[in-house]
Amino acid sequence: MFKLILLALSDRGDGKAAFQAASSMAVRNNAGFTVLHVSTPLGHEGGCVLQLSNAEEISARRVEIEDMCRAMMPSGLTADVMLSAGFLDVEILKTCRLLEPDLLVVGEQSGADKCRRELTTMGAADTAELTARTAPCPVMAIPAAAKPDTLSGAFQRILIASDLTPGTTGIFKVAEQISAQENAELRAFHVLAADESVSDRTALNCKIEKAKKQLTYLCRNLPVACLTAAREGEPALEILKYMREHDVDLLIMATHCYNANPEEQNGAVAAAVINRARCPVMLVGPAVATINPDVSARTPRGNK
Repeated sequence: MFKLILLALSDRGDGKAAFQAASSMAVRNNAGFTVLHVSTPLGHEGGCVLQLSNAEEISARRVEIEDMCRAMMPSGLTADVMLSAGFLDVEILKTCRLLEPDLLVVGEQSGADKCRRELTTMGAADTAELTARTAPCPVMAIPAAAKPDTLSGAFQRILIASDLTPGTTGIFKVAEQISAQENAELRAFHVLAADESVSDRTALNCKIEKAKKQLTYLCRNLPVACLTAAREGEPALEILKYMREHDVDLLIMATHCYNANPEEQNGAVAAAVINRARCPVMLVGPAVATINPDVSARTPRGNK
């Protein structure tokens, strides 16, 4: 399915869990594998970045990354290593435009975008969610709390979280491709925002049943039967609860899922889920979600 996997690391995160997940998926997909390390700004004053890592520091980083590759790389897999300095999301997107990966993997960054948040008016979004907003491919976030047994790439219990809006239907295409390869159990889940106008249980049950029917329709082309469910509540909390109830090992959702204003790129729900999830979260941004790309149709790239 995936032909080139790009792993993005920075000097603000450990990176080992993300490396394990990305390299395992590269092996399972017989994909090319590239590791990008970004040295983030060291500080700022007002609206100006004060200092970026110099050439000597970046060279030392290369040695560290190459040592990690040698220590953790699965047998038979090789990696290209790239290094840059700047804002993490900007450098990642520049590299995506250059390499055109099929999948981007981002680990927990421990505030790698803090300086960028202080220099702009952007919200405190997770780095993976921020990057996925404009990324040309799905972005897999590896949360800090991800369980080790979810990092093998052998996904068996996949959950699709959908707000049922037309601009997020690409998540079902991504789920179709992954489940076909892994023969995984599929579930689709929708959360109805609390509605004070619905005063009785019968009316609420009708809305829940309608949502389940919509999910069933959206799942009609999936290669395996998909179990559907819907609940009322706060979206991020209900998604996390459902994931833990069913021991999900991969969540697929749109970055802009459950936006109050569909025109906004705010991914507060996605960021909240990533921060507390115990398994990888695959984010599908607007560029991917609206065109339903078939990533398997891209020109094959072998291991380098």
